Amino acid sequence: AAGLFNYNSNGTALRVGVSTGTGTGAWASPIIGTVAQIVQATLDTSSATTSTTFISAGLSASITPTNIGSKVFIWVSGAVKGNGATADIVYTLDRGGTNLGNGTAGFGRSTDANLVTPEVPCSIIYIDGPAATSATTYTLQIKASAAGTVTWNPSAARTTMILAEVMP
Repeated sequence: AAGLFNYNSNGTALRVGVSTGTGTGAWASPIIGTVAQIVQATLDTSSATTSTTFISAGLSASITPTNIGSKVFIWVSGAVKGNGATADIVYTLDRGGTNLGNGTAGFGRSTDANLVTPEVPCSIIYIDGPAATSATTYTLQIKASAAGTVTWNPSAARTTMILAEVMP
């Protein structure tokens, strides 16, 4: 049987499997450890905040795992800017109200102590086990570490979140 890639109608999700060879487009069960689907979301605007509690940065994506034991590989890529005089930007991932990072520290923080760098690259890579077969939404959240304005995607370039379901 040949491996196949199958995009959905809007081109954003991908299913990987094995053809049954019947010529009808039927799929056999995906091979263990294969990527069952990929979802991508993008954001082309900046998000600034003075909040010292996590809020949405405007970038989120949803995936519906096909197997309760599947893992979800999450990759977020963008840029951040702290306010070096007073506040660092802290960033995390949220799944249904659960902070997947380290409590108040999230996945990391960034600042510019000398106030000379307009922005710095930022990425989050994480593997989650949602134990669900219903739609699961992941949201990038940001906050300021102290008083001051911090920004996700300060130049309003394209930022990306990719979710990939990995079969157990």
